[in-house]
Amino acid sequence: MIAVRSIEEINQKRLRQSLRAFFEGLQGLKWILGVIDSEEVLALQLLLTRSQNFVGTPRYEQLKANLGARPSSRAPAPGAAV
Repeated sequence: MIAVRSIEEINQKRLRQSLRAFFEGLQGLKWILGVIDSEEVLALQLLLTRSQNFVGTPRYEQLKANLGARPSSRAPAPGAAV
């Protein structure tokens, strides 16, 4: 029998590997933000739970600040008519 992973597991692995590439300096902020795109909640969760080795580094702080500041594509912009 072949084991088939769920989409969620595949996305989580992709984001973990992408975050590692960013933290190791292989990719830049613009790239990682493009990879994260609509998976911001999952990326923030991974950042806060699985990236303890990088806490306090400039890249960690830069990414954390950018994730918290980005408007969600699923929520209306502040002041927008609903």
